[in-house]
This record gives sequence, structure tokens and C-alpha cells, in this order.
Amino acid sequence: MTTPTITDPPTTPVRGSANFSNQVAAFLSWLSTFADDELTAFITWAEALTASLDNAANAAEWVSGTDYEIGDRVWSPTDLQLYQSTAAFNSTTDPVNDSDNWDLTEGFPVSHISDTDNPHAVTAEQVKLGTAMATVTVDDTDPDALTFTTGRNLTALTAGMWFAAMINTTNTGAMTVAIDGLTAVDVKTVIGVDTPADYIRTDVPTEFYYDGTNLIAKREPEYGSNANGEYAPYANGAQTCMDGILSDNAAAVSWTYPKAFAAAPIITVAARGSSGRSASYDNPGATACEFYAWLSDGTQTTTACHVTAHGQWYL
Repeated sequence: MTTPTITDPPTTPVRGSANFSNQVAAFLSWLSTFADDELTAFITWAEALTASLDNAANAAEWVSGTDYEIGDRVWSPTDLQLYQSTAAFNSTTDPVNDSDNWDLTEGFPVSHISDTDNPHAVTAEQVKLGTAMATVTVDDTDPDALTFTTGRNLTALTAGMWFAAMINTTNTGAMTVAIDGLTAVDVKTVIGVDTPADYIRTDVPTEFYYDGTNLIAKREPEYGSNANGEYAPYANGAQTCMDGILSDNAAAVSWTYPKAFAAAPIITVAARGSSGRSASYDNPGATACEFYAWLSDGTQTTTACHVTAHGQWYL
């Protein structure tokens, strides 16, 4: 379907201009061509476009063993093109291979609504997946060996597929996912390593992307707090913890992080209050550190401190 060409109008006639008569003549000539030819072609194109959109919107996926009437429209799961039946019969052969009973119709393929050549090479399985993502159900009896059911009976996984699922039980370590009865696939984090414990969140859906070998699990940013402070773990393993705590004038104060790290993080401590006060830390570990504050004369003091830890919650 060729998009019609609309010729740009000439210079708008300006009364009083020395070329006014010539401008009017040129404009009327353009208007005649536009009204008689180009506008008519555009209307015909628009009507055909509307019909093609209707064909795509009303067509159902062809299903083997279904009884079809003359004029029924379907799309082939093989090439994603639209076909119209020329007979009333029980169809057991994909329309792409049954020209005796199906005609390839004018219109857009299901894969790409604006180009009959399917330039992005979208596959049938990917089209199926697009409609199935919202209906994925999960068996998380074993949180480290999940089972997904898409409702589309996928026969293979194709690189580029996306799955979204609400999972009710978080994982305890490395994971696999079996989809529609297919062989289980390893799950990796966004940096390509096995999932650590608690990587899967149970309060929001998790998206999985199939890269051709593994399922890559995305993880939404998380922000939380508890009696030990605030924490923010990220999908790439980075984590920040912080809290406000009083130092002690007689001994170092121990701070247990609100969420543990995989290894000792970088600690920063800032003493609040009047000038002349400083703070530092000691004995940093994966789960806790110590800190203290002192005055300008070296005397240890009690003062409000802001402590922050930056590190990795998984490696």
C-alpha cells in the first residue's frame, strides 16, 4: 500500500504584491490538481487503510481442527500474515501452506501494524507471549525452582521474550524457571550471576527477560527501614545503609546495619552539632561497625552522628 503524495502549496497570494496575479494563477492551478487528483487518492488510501486495520483487529489466530466459514479472517501463527477462507471446511493445514482454501488478504500482519514486510522479524512465539504476559501464573512451591504457565503452550523460548509474574515466596539462592513444561532455565541477576537469597521481591511483580540462554531477572529498586536505620539495595548488587545514632563519651558505639552486606562496606561518619567535633569508625564488617566522636582536644564525647555504609549486598 503506497502512501499518496501531497504536493506542497505554492506561495500564498498577497494582495497588493507585484506578482499577485501570477501567485493567484499558481495557487488555483495547484488547488485544481490537489482537489481532483491528490485528495481523491488520499481518500482512497485512507479507506483502504481503515479496512486493513479492521482486518487486523477482527482476525483471530488460526487454530488447527477449527470449522471455518467462507470469508472468515485469521492470522497465521507461522508468518503472522492475514488470510481469508474461500470455503466452508474444517481446517487442519496452516493457511500459509493451504492456498486452495485461504487467500492472503490485503492488510497489515499481526506482528507490525504499519508494515506488511514485518521489518523487525517478530516471531509467532513472541506475538503469543505479548498477549500472555499478563496471564502468567506461578507455582512457587519450591521458590528456587519456579514453574510458569503462560496459557499459550509455548513450544520453545526465543531470545527477546519477556515474562512478568507475581511471586509470593522469595528465593533462597540460585534459581531456575520451567515455562509451559519446557526444560528449566537458569535465572541470573542483571549483572549475570546467580541470584542471591532474597533477590526476588514478593511485594511487586518481577520481570524476566530471556537472552537466549538464561532468564535475566529484573529487580525493582527497594527502600526500607527498621530499628537499625534505612537501607536501599539495588538490582546490580549496590546497597546503601544509613542511620542517625548518638556516640558515647566512654566507648565506641556498635552499629548493626539495617541490611547486611556481602563484604565490609565503605563507612562514613559525620558528627553533628557545634564545630570542633569529629567522628570516625572502626572494625567495619559485613554486618556491623563501630564509631565514636571526639572534641578538638581529643576528648571522646556524646553527640549525634550520621553514619552511612556503601557496599554490595551480593557479589
